[in-house]
Amino acid sequence: MAIWAHQDRQTAGEALDDWLGSVPPSMVEPFRELIQVSRSRREHILNYFEHRITNAYTESINRLAKSINRMGRGYTLEVVRAKLIYDTNARKKGAKVVPIHGKRRSTGGRSISYMAMFPSSEQREVVGYKTLEYGPHIPTLCDLLESGYFEQPAVDMIETAE
Repeated sequence: MAIWAHQDRQTAGEALDDWLGSVPPSMVEPFRELIQVSRSRREHILNYFEHRITNAYTESINRLAKSINRMGRGYTLEVVRAKLIYDTNARKKGAKVVPIHGKRRSTGGRSISYMAMFPSSEQREVVGYKTLEYGPHIPTLCDLLESGYFEQPAVDMIETAE
């Protein structure tokens, strides 16, 4: 676990290699699967130190999809996935509004907003807002699942969301 405390790929890779080399022979068998994954997925594991993201969100969605699938309502995987990903009730809480920074320039009596493509020393101002969505909100999906919300036919879900 101490490997995750490192701040960059280089030192984390060195720490991972040190750990792999320090496993005593008597502990190799109990740690066999972890050792194999650490070696075969080393590059993928170390990518975290460049991008600081994981696949935890995807794994959570997969768990929810399996839970819905176990309900046995005859859904195909495509229907279950669509219900999870596109449900508007779950997407509302996961979205956030962020400012768009740029500079304003007046041309011929009308104002045009330009997004700053490159950092500059000029003062940048908020020229608008956009909604960023990273997918449905996992806790909201869990609440909906537990309440039986996904047992409703898809038509009812659309009417409820509106």
